[in-house]
Amino acid sequence: MTEKGQRIARDTYERHNTFCRLLTGLGVDEKTAAADACEMEHAVSPKSYEALKRLADTGKI
Repeated sequence: MTEKGQRIARDTYERHNTFCRLLTGLGVDEKTAAADACEMEHAVSPKSYEALKRLADTGKI
């Protein structure tokens, strides 16, 4: 895989994990959270993702 491809894969994986963490923190079961995160990781703008990531990182969900 190229360096660019590796970076894209890492970023997508990070987004997926962040959305899973947010959703499970809100009480969504793990299977549903993982399925929804797969869709969300591609649909959310970078600006909104950064805001949601800050929320997930605070642990106040």
